[in-house]
Amino acid sequence: MIPYDFFNNTRMKEFSDKNSKAKLNVTSIIESLPDPYLILSTDFRVITASEVFLQRIKRTGSEVIGKSVHEIYKLTDFGSHATASLQHSLEKVKDTNMPDCFCIIKDNGSNHIGEGTKSVNAYWDIMNIPVNDNEGNLLYICLKVQDITERVKQKLKIKETKRKELLALAKAQHQRDSMEKFLMQLPAGICILQGADLEYEFVNPTYQQQLFPGKDIVGKPLFEAVPEVKDTEIANILHHVYQTGETVEGKEMYIPLAPFEGSPLRDHYFNFIQQARRNENGDIDGIMTFAYEITELVVARKTVEQSESQLTRLNEQLALTNEELIASNKALLTAKIELETINNELENRVALRTAELENARAEADMQRKRMIHFFHQAPAAICILDGPELTFELVNPSYQKLFPGKPLLGKPVFIAIPEIIGTPIADILKNVFDTGETFYGKEIQLQLSPYDDGILKTFYFNFIYQARLNTAGAIDGIMVFANDVTDLVLSKKITESSFKRFEKLSNSLPQMVWTATPDGNLNYFNEQWHQFSGLDFNESVGIAWTTMIHPGDLPNLIEKWNQSLATGAPYEIEARVKSADDQYFWFLIRAICLLGEDDLISQWFGTCTNIEEQKDSERKFKKLNNDLEAANQKITIRNREIQFSNEELLSLNNELIRINSDLDNFIYTASHDLKTPISNIEGLVKALDKHLSNDNRANPMVNKLINMIDLSIVRFKNTLLDLAEIVKVQRIADEDKGEVNLLSLIEDIRSDLHQQILDAGASIRIDLNECHNIHFSKKNIRSILYNLISNAIKYRAPSRVLELDISCNTTPAYHIFKIQDNGLGMDSKKHNAIFGMFKRLHSHVEGSGVGLYIVKKIVDSSGGKIEVNSQVGKGSTFTVYLKR
Repeated sequence: MIPYDFFNNTRMKEFSDKNSKAKLNVTSIIESLPDPYLILSTDFRVITASEVFLQRIKRTGSEVIGKSVHEIYKLTDFGSHATASLQHSLEKVKDTNMPDCFCIIKDNGSNHIGEGTKSVNAYWDIMNIPVNDNEGNLLYICLKVQDITERVKQKLKIKETKRKELLALAKAQHQRDSMEKFLMQLPAGICILQGADLEYEFVNPTYQQQLFPGKDIVGKPLFEAVPEVKDTEIANILHHVYQTGETVEGKEMYIPLAPFEGSPLRDHYFNFIQQARRNENGDIDGIMTFAYEITELVVARKTVEQSESQLTRLNEQLALTNEELIASNKALLTAKIELETINNELENRVALRTAELENARAEADMQRKRMIHFFHQAPAAICILDGPELTFELVNPSYQKLFPGKPLLGKPVFIAIPEIIGTPIADILKNVFDTGETFYGKEIQLQLSPYDDGILKTFYFNFIYQARLNTAGAIDGIMVFANDVTDLVLSKKITESSFKRFEKLSNSLPQMVWTATPDGNLNYFNEQWHQFSGLDFNESVGIAWTTMIHPGDLPNLIEKWNQSLATGAPYEIEARVKSADDQYFWFLIRAICLLGEDDLISQWFGTCTNIEEQKDSERKFKKLNNDLEAANQKITIRNREIQFSNEELLSLNNELIRINSDLDNFIYTASHDLKTPISNIEGLVKALDKHLSNDNRANPMVNKLINMIDLSIVRFKNTLLDLAEIVKVQRIADEDKGEVNLLSLIEDIRSDLHQQILDAGASIRIDLNECHNIHFSKKNIRSILYNLISNAIKYRAPSRVLELDISCNTTPAYHIFKIQDNGLGMDSKKHNAIFGMFKRLHSHVEGSGVGLYIVKKIVDSSGGKIEVNSQVGKGSTFTVYLKR
C-alpha cells in the first residue's frame, strides 16, 4: 500500500540498499495498526491508508489513494465544522512542522468511524504528525483517528456517580443528625451497650437523669457501672439477647437501682425492649435498649387495686348493716304497734309491755352499738352529721385519718372544716338536709387542710351523702360514706398523660404511626396517616385501611399480618400505599406486640416508613451497575486492544530507536571521516593555486572558481561541525552541572563576539536580578546564550541601531531568561518552524540553521521550555525556562 518513494529523501536513504527489510517492517506495521491512519502529502492528498481505516469507511485503496483528505472525510459525515478544524490543523502542521491534535464532538448524528453507526454523541481525537527528511523539510503528514467516545462517557458517568454519592452521603449525614437529635429528646430512656462486656456506648439524657443522676456510666461495662443488676433477671435477658440475637420485650419488670454511688436501692418498674445490634458483617456487636419507667403507674395501680378491694368489702359490710338496720327498724315499729294495742286493750299488762319495751330498746341499743363498732372498723371514711348545724356526731378512724391534725367530734362541720365554706360541697350538704335527696359523688376534687395550719392539699373522693330520719320520719342529720380515690385518679391522669405524650411523640415522627387491638383491628392513627391518606378516623379504623393498599400487595400483606397476630412475631413487610391524590408510594410497614400481665397480647404498635426514594435509588443503582458492568466489559476489551497496540508500538519504537542510533552513529562517523578528505581537498586546491601560471591567474573565471571552491570547503567544514554538534546535543544529559556566574559568562560571550558587536554598533543591556549564580551545565547555558545573542546580531535591522536586552528572573520552578531585540522579526505563523534542523527564515546572512535547533534540544533535555514572540519589522523576544 505504501509506495517505494515514501522512503526516498528520508533519514533512511543511506540504508535503503542494505536495510530494505526495515522498510517492509514499517509498511507491515502501518497497514496492521488497530486504529485508522492516513499518510498525506504536503498538499493534503492521500498517499496510503491503514487497512482499519479502509475497512471502517468501507472503501478500497484504489478509491482513496490520490484523493484530497477532505473528499475522504465527506464519507465520514463529520460535518462542515469538523472539515474546517481538519483544514486548520493540517495547515498548522505544515506551517510549524510540529504535531497537532484536536477533538471533534459529534452531537446526535451517525458516525461511520467506529464500531457501526450510533445515534449518540461521539468524541474523536484527530492527530496530525509531520514526517520530515534529514534536512527538516516536511515530506508527509501522518493522520490518526481515535474514537474516545466510551472513555469520555465513562468519565462523565463516574463524575455523575461521585456526585450522587456525595448527595447520598450528605442526606445520610442529615438523617443521622436528625435521628441523634430525636433520640436525645425522647422522654423514654435509650442506651446502647457494645461488646461482650456490654459497655455503655451511648445514653440519652432521659436515661441518665432519671435513673443515674449521680453516676458516670458512659464508657464503663454495665455490671461495673450498675453492679446491683448483676444477679437479676435483666442480666440473664441481656446475655440471652447478645448470644442469640432475639429481641426481648419486658413489661413491668422490677429492677432495684441505686441512683448515686453508695446510695440505697430504689424500686423501679420498666417496660423495655432489648434488641441486638449488628455490624456491617451481620455479627452481633452490641444491644440497643429502649426503656420506659412506669414505677409510679405500677405503684398507683397496685394502690388502686388495694383500695378497690377494700371498698368492695366495705360496701358488702355496709349492705349487711343496712339490712340489719332496716330489720331493726321494722322490729321496732312492730313492737311499738303491739305496745300501743296492748296499752289500749290491757291496762293490767303495763308492766309486761314495759318489760318488752325495755327489751326492744336494749336490742336496738345493741344493734346501734354493733353498727357503731362496724363503722369504726370499716376501711371507708364514715361520719354522721347531726342537726341543722351538721355537728359531727360520729367519726370513724378512717374518716379521722383524713384530718390527723383536727379534732372533729362534737363540732359543726363548717367550724371543723372551714375550707369547704363557699364550695359546692356546702350547697350539696344543705340540699341533702333540706330535701332528703341522696347525693352520689364520683372522683370529686376537694381542697382540704388535714391540719390547722391552713395548708390545703388536693384529694379525690367517691362518696354518698344520705339523709338520716328520726323516728318521726323527719330529717335530723346526714350520713356520709366516703372513699379516698386520690391515688386512683392520679394514676388515671398519669395514664392519660402518657397517652397524650405518646400521641404528641407519634405526631412528631416523620413516619405514620398506628396501634391495633390483639385481634388486629386498628384503633389509632397519627396525623401523618390522615394527611397522607386523606381519610379520617372512622374511614380508617378496624380493617377499612386495607382499601389504601395496592391490590397486588394486599394478599401477601394480609397473610403475614394474620401470621403475626397468631404467633406474636414482629411484623415487617414492604407494600405500596395509596396517597390522598391516588398515587402509590412504597412503604416499609413494621409492628410489634405488647404483652399484658398474663403474657397475652394486649396491643400492637406499628409504623409505616416511606421508602420510595430508597426504591428509586435501588432501581437507579441496579441500572447503573448494569451500565458499569457493560462499560467494564468494553473497557476490558479495549484494554486488550490497547495492550496489543502498545506492544506493537513498543516494537516499532525500539526499531526507530535503533534506526536513530544508527543514524546518529552514521552522522558522527560521517562528520569525523569526512574531515580528512575535506582537508586534503583544501590542500590540493592551495597546491593548485600555487602552480597556476600567471596567464591562468589573470583569467577572472579561474579566480572566481577557486574562490567558490574555497567557500564551498568552508561551508562543508561548518556543516560537519554542526552535525557533530547536533549528535553531541542529542547525547547530552545533566553532566558537569555546577554553579555558573552568569555575568562572567555573558562577558565571556561578549568578548568572543566583540568584533560583530562593534560592526553592528549594538547596545546591550543586562539585568540579572536574582540570577547572578545558577546551578546548571556551564557549556550548555553558554551554548544557549551564545546562539541567541549571535542570532540577534545576525538578523538585526539595517535601518536602525541594534538594541539587545538580556534579563533573568527566578520563580520557585524556573530560571527565566529573556533575550529581546529590535531586529528584523518574523511571521508569527513560522515561530515554531525556526527550531527545526537546518531551518532558516532569512538567506541574506551566513548560517547553517542549526543554532536554534541546538538551543531547543538543550532546553527540552533539561526539562525546560522555550517560547518566541516576534513581529515582522519590530523585533523578537526569546523566553527560556530552565528548571531549577
